[in-house]
Amino acid sequence: MSSRLRSTILALSIALSLAQPALAQGSRPPDLSPKELASAVEISNINARSVPVGQGERVVYHIAGSDTYVVVSADPASPMRGPYADLGLQPLAATFTQTCGINIYKGPLLAAVLRNRANVTYFTGATRAPARFNWMDMKGTITYLIFYTWQDLGQRSSPSLGSRFESSGYVQAWGNLKKCVAGLCTTQYFVSYLRVSSTRTYCQ
Repeated sequence: MSSRLRSTILALSIALSLAQPALAQGSRPPDLSPKELASAVEISNINARSVPVGQGERVVYHIAGSDTYVVVSADPASPMRGPYADLGLQPLAATFTQTCGINIYKGPLLAAVLRNRANVTYFTGATRAPARFNWMDMKGTITYLIFYTWQDLGQRSSPSLGSRFESSGYVQAWGNLKKCVAGLCTTQYFVSYLRVSSTRTYCQ
């Protein structure tokens, strides 16, 4: 492929990525800044991300030897509703919708988003086990750059939905991100974890 053709494809990718619609539950995540690119945590395995990410936090990773960057984020939990919230009290049990996200970048450009959501009942009122997963979905999973598509998306919980767990549980979401240019295709597998332990809820 000539350098001129590569430049044309890159320019088209940028233009189309900027024209993509916003996510259903919020705005399009921003592209990475030069500072974020320079300070990213370098890892060799795209899914071996060891840093627990708490609500409202994000961690930027760089996959060694590639132009792929991954941002793991944890959206703030949906606020408590009902008379307890109105009185400023915490009930014995509380239910929240928790959202984990993986944003995949090619260089600074946002290529795709994998969302991992679950509705969780916490039996102490605090966001830790004992708890129960009520439902889960991948709402907000999308691609932004041309040539990229999600395939083989899936999600599961451990233990199963509706089962109370005392110490730890998780919801896992996964998918293959496929890129095809001029008939040449590559695929990368991504996985997201929403984890609930006896001390906290976090994303990886």
